[in-house]
Amino acid sequence: MGDNVKQNSYLLELLNVCPIKRRWHGNYEDPGESRRQATIYFTVPNGFGEVVQVCKQTFLHIFGISKRRVETLVTTKKEGRVTYIERRGNKTEHRKFSKADNDLVV
Repeated sequence: MGDNVKQNSYLLELLNVCPIKRRWHGNYEDPGESRRQATIYFTVPNGFGEVVQVCKQTFLHIFGISKRRVETLVTTKKEGRVTYIERRGNKTEHRKFSKADNDLVV
């Protein structure tokens, strides 16, 4: 796939975010203070129409992606988004002159 947004949307479908099943005792009184609030399951299609759960390292190696890219996708998945939206480069040029300003200069 050539499009980065399509790739990320595909990878986002392969991630499953579930609440943690067991909490370990820590230095906090309220479980909400813990950094770990969810478990991430990485899945890969096996070619027979089924998906197989794999570890994070295997997921990274199969798709040849970086750890940071997966972290970004996990954050997106935790926010509840189904598809990936690219937020880079969608800025408008503030210094752009209008057509009337260009005509005045000419």
